[in-house]
Amino acid sequence: MVRSLKDDHILRARDAEIETLLSTTSLSYQEIGDRYGITREMVRLVGKRAGILEERKERLRRRREAHWAWERNARVLSEAEAWALMETWVPCVICGGPSDPSRGGGHSESARTCSMLHATAWREFRYVLDPEYNARHRLQYARTVLRNPQKYKPSAVALSRKILDGTAPPPNRRWITPAKRARAAELGLALPESLP
Repeated sequence: MVRSLKDDHILRARDAEIETLLSTTSLSYQEIGDRYGITREMVRLVGKRAGILEERKERLRRRREAHWAWERNARVLSEAEAWALMETWVPCVICGGPSDPSRGGGHSESARTCSMLHATAWREFRYVLDPEYNARHRLQYARTVLRNPQKYKPSAVALSRKILDGTAPPPNRRWITPAKRARAAELGLALPESLP
């Protein structure tokens, strides 16, 4: 198969965009590859051809060091460098400290939190901590039930219709038992007595 000049132009433009992402973001090779429909190995090869992989490795290493320095209050980097690097991080959903996206995928709990302990807390209590997350989950569940109503109890189908109409009662919080409250305290979370 012979490639045309147009194909070469498209590939060069794609490679230039990939090089930009590799040199300016902390996205993984897989995440970049998913954007362009190519494998992570192809992304790595584009970066290798451009000669930017070593610089990228060093930049990500410095970001990790800045995060560790922030956690331990150590001064591995100068204070100005550490703050400049930390400004690019998304705040941890539990404590507000900088989360490190290099610890996990873009949508995983560990990418939204600063430590594995906070990732566990977010995974177990995200429905309480983030009401919007809870509302999205309820809508998704309602749509799933109404796609196959014969698989669910009539009461679940009726509740799903109410959720989509906006007339459903607030979510039931009975699942927060004393044992769950103890688990939250173990993880360093203080759950309020009355939940919305």
